[in-house]
Amino acid sequence: MRKERLILPLIILLVGVILAANCPPSIPKTYSGKVYYNNGGIFELDKLLDKAEYPLRAIMGSDIVGYGTVLGGEYSIKIEPCFGSSGDIIFVINGIEADNGGEYVGQEDWGEEEILDLVFNPEPPKDDTCGDNAIQLGEECDGINLGGRDVNACGEGWIGTISCSSTCEIDYSNCFIAPYCGDATCNNGETCSTCPGDCGRCPSSSSSSSSSSSSGGGGGGGSPTSSGTPSSTTSGTSGNSLTELSSGSGDNNNSIDLDSQTNSGSNRITGFAISDFAKTSIGKGTIAFIVLIIVVGIYFGFRKS
Repeated sequence: MRKERLILPLIILLVGVILAANCPPSIPKTYSGKVYYNNGGIFELDKLLDKAEYPLRAIMGSDIVGYGTVLGGEYSIKIEPCFGSSGDIIFVINGIEADNGGEYVGQEDWGEEEILDLVFNPEPPKDDTCGDNAIQLGEECDGINLGGRDVNACGEGWIGTISCSSTCEIDYSNCFIAPYCGDATCNNGETCSTCPGDCGRCPSSSSSSSSSSSSGGGGGGGSPTSSGTPSSTTSGTSGNSLTELSSGSGDNNNSIDLDSQTNSGSNRITGFAISDFAKTSIGKGTIAFIVLIIVVGIYFGFRKS
């Protein structure tokens, strides 16, 4: 029991660091049971909805949090809202809402299974309304009808386009993280000065100076190498060249090692990519979700022991 008491506060603390905008899923709660219908007759008994296969959607607020089917008058559906969300659940078949519903209260419902028989009044239509380009209750979109959303509405920090899935839910699979400094690609107007991690370090501004002397006819004159040492290039073992720029005496040589520049640049690419991604909302949400899964695993491990 002591171990459980230590783990629970940690789980509660993680709720505060999860970013709802990323919508990491909660641990699902499962509803199952039989499905009946009644067309409003005073003396009519509820009848089993077993004439076809029906799509069943679970909605919390304005979001679809579960999708299943009714077959032979029975159903089973997993409720998976965004982490930290809770509320009443309504069940919908082809635009018709069930007379009764459920709820998701958060941590208390993690992994729970509840038997709930659903009753629809009137009888839902047999034909799936998803695909008629009209948005009915239980649908986020339908065909080319995105419910007033812009096709480019991938969200802040994302680029691409959204579409409508075959189950009439918004499909974000064509959305990608927008280019940013640290994604290991030199693009989106980045330069060596604004994003050295992606574009590499800017070349050095040092320049070599060499003086040349011409041989005179009268008085004595020095040799061409007496007043300065020309630049020399030596091939390195890695295939890059090591350029030594020398000026003045041999004791004041300034050298640039291209191998070390290349290696340091490649190391920075990975560092920038990881650190900058971790600063984004998507990165924070991903990290927090991974930590949450680890903690939940530890928690349930302690419960079993």
